[in-house]
Amino acid sequence: MKFCWRWTWLLILGIAGANPVNALTISVDWPQGTSQNKIVRHAAQDAVNLLKIACDCPVNINQPDAEVHLMLPEIIPGADTIPTSFAANRPYPYLHYPRHDYRWTSRPQSGQILLVLETSTAQGIANGIYGLLQEQLGFYFIHPRETIFPCIDEWPLPASFSFSGRPRFDKKGFHIHAMHPLELTEVLHDPDFPQGSQLIRQYIDWLARNQQNWFDFNLLETVDFPRWLPYARDFNGYAHERGILTSIDVSLHMVQQYAFKLVRFPPASLRSSEHQINKRLDQLVNAGFDIINMEFSIAEFVGGLEGMRHRMREEVLEKLEEYPQVKLMGRQHVVKAEDELGKKSGKEYETNDPARGVLIHTVMCYALDDALAPVYELDNFNHIQTSLAEENQVRETWFYPESAYWITFDNSVPMLLLPYLDARFRDLRTVEKMNIPGHGTFSSGWEWGYWLVDWSIARWSWAYEENGRAVPQNTIQPLGDVLQNRMATQIFSNMMALQQQELLQQNLLRWLCPATLPDEVGGSVGKQFQPRPSLSLGEVYENAPPEWEDSLAHASRDLGRFGRQQVQLAGEFLTKGPQNGLEGQIVQELGTALKVTGMYALHQSAWYDALKQVVYEDADPDAALERCVELREFAQQLVVKMESGYRYPIQWLGRKRSSFTSYQYGYLYPVSELHFWKRREEQLRKGKLSSPFFMNIFDPLRIGGLKK
Repeated sequence: MKFCWRWTWLLILGIAGANPVNALTISVDWPQGTSQNKIVRHAAQDAVNLLKIACDCPVNINQPDAEVHLMLPEIIPGADTIPTSFAANRPYPYLHYPRHDYRWTSRPQSGQILLVLETSTAQGIANGIYGLLQEQLGFYFIHPRETIFPCIDEWPLPASFSFSGRPRFDKKGFHIHAMHPLELTEVLHDPDFPQGSQLIRQYIDWLARNQQNWFDFNLLETVDFPRWLPYARDFNGYAHERGILTSIDVSLHMVQQYAFKLVRFPPASLRSSEHQINKRLDQLVNAGFDIINMEFSIAEFVGGLEGMRHRMREEVLEKLEEYPQVKLMGRQHVVKAEDELGKKSGKEYETNDPARGVLIHTVMCYALDDALAPVYELDNFNHIQTSLAEENQVRETWFYPESAYWITFDNSVPMLLLPYLDARFRDLRTVEKMNIPGHGTFSSGWEWGYWLVDWSIARWSWAYEENGRAVPQNTIQPLGDVLQNRMATQIFSNMMALQQQELLQQNLLRWLCPATLPDEVGGSVGKQFQPRPSLSLGEVYENAPPEWEDSLAHASRDLGRFGRQQVQLAGEFLTKGPQNGLEGQIVQELGTALKVTGMYALHQSAWYDALKQVVYEDADPDAALERCVELREFAQQLVVKMESGYRYPIQWLGRKRSSFTSYQYGYLYPVSELHFWKRREEQLRKGKLSSPFFMNIFDPLRIGGLKK
């Protein structure tokens, strides 16, 4: 397949297809009744514009003499109200979404090619259009600001074939974790953001084009709420016109990271909790949100206050009974209840509220069935699988995994961790077999290759058949579709296997993740969020346990081995993969990200060697750290190269700036000067391994909600 490199803003500006030269002609045919539906109109007109760019030929609506006809069906009256198979046999309130599977049949007739779409609803028609474009014609909607277009010189599909799409989940989509300063965080909160509505619509279009139907983000306390409400009403309206459910993540009274609170306590507000809950829920519902995604806890790892939370939850449930079309959801954190601070029994406050759905969360690049998932004080996610099975019997239950984890784990370091692809692919199959009806992905940024994870998840959330036979899917199939290069795809697969073996199974991530504030503070608040050594490195530095000399030597050796292999494979990917056009640019982006990942492992290998020399051999740290500095300075050149390719402005993503969040910079600011690399060097050079506030860029008072 031949690709044409295009950017989605060409469509917005109306530039593409102005002077068609190709002899091919295409028509999108719709019946009069179908043409009145906004979901169909948006998808059909979008398909016309996309096809015009790809073929540089006439593409029109209802053109009788066109060579190729995409024939849309009549919408069957009342079909959108019929319960789907996902809703069957569920003994609790279930949020309805219309059936949206589809089937295309192509046949030749009188010198023309007729592709007939079979489906009963507007949602099915829209998904059928985009399924045909992406899974058959080679349009790849990889990023909200970037679309890959095929070059269609002649109609590329057989005259006779069938193609069908079946959603693996009733609801599927993405949560933008706007508690962090991500690509769209400021856009979603600021009614005055330049071209803000257009940027949000770009993302909504990306969801629709990838056959997703759920859009969620955190609302923050720092928003100008009265001015924001009509802004939200506008983009919610557009999402509904695209067939997408909109969801807003708010809290009862979460203090963490400026979460939007339904209830403010004195002196912030003297109103009763019931009054505040009623008013704010009225406003959110009237702004057009279909789902209220409620955070009931005070903060992660914090329990207690069960009586107060129970009372306010009952007030929320009572209020939302006035809005039967709105679904209340709540997140179940990955933390076990017994590990929460301040947790008491709370059994006297247990309630039967089957109307409230639950999003069951997992973190980082670990799968449900991984034997080891050393995060959030856990060994694995066995309890999450149990919760999924149990909750699915009593309330609407969705799986809610992550595709990136911003703070000191992956894209902020930066590391491109390919096990995300493997974990998310396996988990999709696991929860589908469990008959879990919803899949929401917790998204934390798209640069440094993480767009590939989100886009792959979106494509894997559908199952396809061609001519009655299942279309196989695997972890690297989406990238393979883009690269069209067997050697490059195999090298990428080898890198994924390497990371899976070394970083997860051998748990080298415990030596790679920069320390968090809790890691270095220690004590009762030193909860484990990510993989880490069994002792803090400050304790090793200060106490020099004899057995740790070998541990540091092994860490240095193993990281060095992994880093060299990763750099070598990334180099092969960069040199043996496609060099030109679209494919070459994707190879350069992903290959550079993976090379930096290997260089970071080499940096950490040298650093642990330096630590061992300082602690156990009384060597000069400056000499021992010279290799670290050399690696960091070389990697810094690659960071500059990557920044030139960011899909949003660098000032927005990678520099200090004001933010609605508790972080006053873009989410890739730590990457811009390789902060975590340099901090490690300076900690050792100056003996500050037990100093959590040394070169600290996080404000714990802001993050904890104690300072504005």
